[in-house]
Amino acid sequence: MAMARQAARGQRLAEEAAREEAAETRRLQAVELRLALKAEREALRAAIRPGFRRPEDSRSEKELFLREKQHEAGERAAEIRERWRAAQSLLADGLANRCTFFLDDLRLTEPPPEMPPPPELAHPEPRPAQDPVGARDERAWGLATLVHRSRPRTNPAEDEAARLARLAAQAQWAEQERRRLERLTAWEVAQESDHEAFRLKQLWRAREIEAMGQAIVDGDPEAIAAYAALTLERSVYPPGFPRDFDIAFDRASGVLTVEMMLPDIAILPLDTDVQYIQSSNQIVPVPIRGLDRKFIYHDVIAMTALRTMHELCGAVVGLPVSVIGFNGLIARRSWEGSGPPLCVVSLRATTAAFTHLDLSKVDAKATVRALGGVIARPTDESPAVSPIVTMPARSTRDLPRIDLQDPAPFRLALERLAADLGFDAVRSIDAGDALRLVAFDDHPLVGGKVILGAVPDAAANEASVSAFLDAIATEGAVRGILVSDGTFDLAAIRRAERRPVELIDRHGLALLARLPARPAED
Repeated sequence: MAMARQAARGQRLAEEAAREEAAETRRLQAVELRLALKAEREALRAAIRPGFRRPEDSRSEKELFLREKQHEAGERAAEIRERWRAAQSLLADGLANRCTFFLDDLRLTEPPPEMPPPPELAHPEPRPAQDPVGARDERAWGLATLVHRSRPRTNPAEDEAARLARLAAQAQWAEQERRRLERLTAWEVAQESDHEAFRLKQLWRAREIEAMGQAIVDGDPEAIAAYAALTLERSVYPPGFPRDFDIAFDRASGVLTVEMMLPDIAILPLDTDVQYIQSSNQIVPVPIRGLDRKFIYHDVIAMTALRTMHELCGAVVGLPVSVIGFNGLIARRSWEGSGPPLCVVSLRATTAAFTHLDLSKVDAKATVRALGGVIARPTDESPAVSPIVTMPARSTRDLPRIDLQDPAPFRLALERLAADLGFDAVRSIDAGDALRLVAFDDHPLVGGKVILGAVPDAAANEASVSAFLDAIATEGAVRGILVSDGTFDLAAIRRAERRPVELIDRHGLALLARLPARPAED
């Protein structure tokens, strides 16, 4: 379940990266157009000879300068308008996109990637000529050739030097070809090993999905909560939204509760537009009134609550979930001191009542209040409300941090993870500063030696995943599980995507902390 949530998060990060790349491409195109206008204006100015400036030259230069400034103002205005559009259409975007995530979406159904060999390995160097003199001996025998046949055509010393050089070139080519074939064979073996590891990961992922599906059918509360979390992990929000939430399900009452961190008011720009004032030759922002910005921000909070409820209602169809509760939290500001996050919106509704709402035609804040929810007032200096639902599970914010100087707590977490996965014979291995354990899986298809490791939040990156993959190869293990008390970035997730390693972040650790302890076997 923990690894399934990490896989869903990886898919969402990949989509967000693609969107950011497309936005960056559009921005670079706009910058290139503005620079082209500037270069055209400078070329026109350089073409004018001193003392021969014509009125039409001044007009053309002025028009180009005006277009350049207007385009620069348009770039900044477009960025601001896009931020406003993304914030104000938060609920509409959530309704337009698919809100249900299925377990089958996590399966690795594509075949192993077929990579062509590098060009320097695929294509040999041209072979040197076997006998460069042979071409001369095959010429037609004419009268002039017969007449001068008795004369020596080349110097014997030169023939010997050429022969030795030819033999040396042939020997060098043969050695290069031997090394190329050795490297090509090693590359092919490595490719086949990667394909085998990917096929093993496909089987392992399928095994986990089937186990999670069976747990959902059996009504396991953590499995149901993890399944609902997949939808929230996959949901794409505008940049700047914290993707931190806890979710839990109480089987007795049928209540699914989620606590989600919300962005502060800085998610909204201070300006509504940017204009170019030609008379003063200035690009000036058009600020928004502070109170209007606060009201819009609270609309964003209400829309986030309704969007989350909508996505969860779509995710729990057919599951024993009758009520969904939502708490929206914001971090305390610097002058408010330390402490837990503040709740700014709280909502509780039955799935039947919420499903009948047409969210495309509602006022977000009014709908939250109509459903019995509470939301902080925009005019409050320190907004906070009393939550009407409580989180019955341990929060990820309460988890201890990985301390490699004292790894005992996380060693216990790894041992428990190994026991929950059915591994046996857990033991430590010497890995320097890293925390790593060796376990054994007796499954007939995906069994074998398994490496479990832990890295702190600061090291949840691609380099740590690469080092862990090296440890798997060194130990001769079939796969590994790498745990962190932080969140792995996209580069780390992509590094592990087709490799025999699964990642578990702090959300997975929170799930493991909530699971009941497995009874000891006799």
